[in-house]
Amino acid sequence: MRLANPAALQLLLLVPALLLLLRWAYRRNARFLALLREGGDARTTYTVYAALLTVMLVCLIGIAAQPQLTLRASGGQAPRGDYVFLVDVSRSMMARSSSSQPTNLELARGIIGRVIQDVPEGRFAIAAYAALPFSLSSFSNDAAYLDDVVKNGLFVGVIPRAGSNLPGALALAARHKHEDPLWAKVTQVVLLADGNITRAQEDLFGKAVELVNAAGLAIDAVGIGDPRGQRINVVDASGNVTEKYETLPDGTQVVTALREDTLRRAAERTGGRYFPQGDVADLIEYLRSTLAPREEQTAAEASIVVGSRDMSWVLLVPFTLALGILLWDRRIMW
Repeated sequence: MRLANPAALQLLLLVPALLLLLRWAYRRNARFLALLREGGDARTTYTVYAALLTVMLVCLIGIAAQPQLTLRASGGQAPRGDYVFLVDVSRSMMARSSSSQPTNLELARGIIGRVIQDVPEGRFAIAAYAALPFSLSSFSNDAAYLDDVVKNGLFVGVIPRAGSNLPGALALAARHKHEDPLWAKVTQVVLLADGNITRAQEDLFGKAVELVNAAGLAIDAVGIGDPRGQRINVVDASGNVTEKYETLPDGTQVVTALREDTLRRAAERTGGRYFPQGDVADLIEYLRSTLAPREEQTAAEASIVVGSRDMSWVLLVPFTLALGILLWDRRIMW
């Protein structure tokens, strides 16, 4: 069991304040009833009143904390390593060196396919980023499922917001490592990108890399593109690459270039490695070297985390009972 929003537990500080308020109200009313010489056990009434309100407040705080039940699946040998592909799907990935060559995104798709095929002992998840980062798949070692995600879910426009926010994507990966149990065994993030960041993002990029490093993740960066520059093909309404190129308002064609220095910096600062797009075999060999040894894998480890379930509804039971008692006993309520 874990909490999706543990910061909500800070609201438990309201419980003592509530009890002090109820104690003050009891003492004030007790004196008033004594002056009127009214009978009745005011202490019992306020004790029940305080208990019911405290239960309701604690339940509401618990619901706000979002308790999550970790779901596991068993059967088969547990994977020897969990990896995340993080792919740039901004418009610059539609660039290519000539009309006879694949786009940068198509190259990235091919690299992912080869890694999945040649590292069957691993379990992979696929995420993408443009102006926003977005998860495209769950963790899986099902090659057919992952291939379907790559072919049909990994394209420019899958995130309907233009731009490229590599710092935000890295920061989100670090957060997942800290908070998401599905990322517990992830040590390597395979970044496939051209490394383009704006000057305004330079400082944020450095901070995001440090967050990734502190989270215990290594960035294995694959440089996609050409440092000499490439033109960006226009994509039509059907998603097909055309022979036209992106232009500025003055008619100048947009040229994007691979920034290997940015990708190398991310890899070096996190203990990962940088690979040119042509060194797929080296990438595969390196990832295989990060797999857990076979002798460490036992049948008992076949239980793997596959998701989580929100259990906030359980707290609605005592909350509803307490509220029902308050509404039923008008003497307490009024």
